[in-house]
Amino acid sequence: MCDVEAIDTLRLNLLDPRAVFFYQDPAAGLSLRYGFEEWKGVKIALAMPLTRRRQYLVLSDAEGHEIGIIKDLDELESHSRRLAEEYLARAYFIPRITRVLAIEEQFGITTWRVETDRGPRAFEVRDRRDMRFIGRNHLVIKDVDGNRYEIEDYRALDARSTALIETQI
Repeated sequence: MCDVEAIDTLRLNLLDPRAVFFYQDPAAGLSLRYGFEEWKGVKIALAMPLTRRRQYLVLSDAEGHEIGIIKDLDELESHSRRLAEEYLARAYFIPRITRVLAIEEQFGITTWRVETDRGPRAFEVRDRRDMRFIGRNHLVIKDVDGNRYEIEDYRALDARSTALIETQI
């Protein structure tokens, strides 16, 4: 049998979470100290932003060159974890839809009026291809501006919301 962890390490430039230290630089923003090396203006991207929001964080320097990958955000010490979470919350703003108030179609574009965990929203969707299932009832919707909205389980919403969504899927 082969060790999956060893294969991960060979294929990916995994960083030791115990050696990762994020800090805020007043001029450059999020910065990283890893061992004896330091980078300013660090960017964090999620390798799997829709399904694994706390795993496989890709770190890049200010010029876009990959520094390495953090396998699990929860393995970072609390200060670094908090800074990474704040960065990701800004970079991956995905409101969760809690209720669908109305869906109206005009000229092939649907306008959704919804309530989210971040307040009421209205957005337009071009077509059904902009609605994607991630799992059985987990739905991600992309609007005409490229913003994403999430419904973790559309069947768990109220009956009216579920019925409106089912007219679109």
